[in-house]
Amino acid sequence: MPKLISDDRILDAAVATVAEHGFAGATTRQIATVAEVNEVTLFRKFGTKANLLREAMVRELAAFEDAGGARYSGDVHADLRRVVELYRGLVERRGRLIPVLLAELPRWPELREVVEIPQRVIASVAVVLARYQQEGVLEPEPPLLAVASLLAPLMVLELVRGTNEALSPPVLVVEDHVRRFIAGRTPAQGSGSSSPKPKPRRQSRR
Repeated sequence: MPKLISDDRILDAAVATVAEHGFAGATTRQIATVAEVNEVTLFRKFGTKANLLREAMVRELAAFEDAGGARYSGDVHADLRRVVELYRGLVERRGRLIPVLLAELPRWPELREVVEIPQRVIASVAVVLARYQQEGVLEPEPPLLAVASLLAPLMVLELVRGTNEALSPPVLVVEDHVRRFIAGRTPAQGSGSSSPKPKPRRQSRR
């Protein structure tokens, strides 16, 4: 019986190999070796290295959206907890690949489409945050800055973890992180209403 070959195993091997050696340094032979397949199988299924990485990101985006992703429900705490949980899983699986791709993008234009896929996650989260801002649930600010405050810590912790023995990154508790994020952006009561004007002083009559 022929051995079943998992596409996910090939994609995981491609991501790990490129993250370690860079896009230019990684070879399809190395990827095939890590995935325990031959190069012919790899080419038949995916073609190029860029296609391998693109498919890996497409599947991550699909998994993010299938699990609810950046969906507006009217419950800001629940929506942001879900987003942070899903994004943490994404960066744990693919986070170390992103800086590599960004660094090599100027030399390899075919990576642009790969990089744009995780950016769709960022854009979808920005839309949800903007809606909560418009409703007065969150203080107004550029939505992308809000996304950076919400999600960037997860990427930073993942990049440090396992790459710098001198640092010991803390475990991010999703509930606490989301609570602090919202607390720092909750509009003060009465904000937006006009402040009472000071009463003019009465001039003393002489």
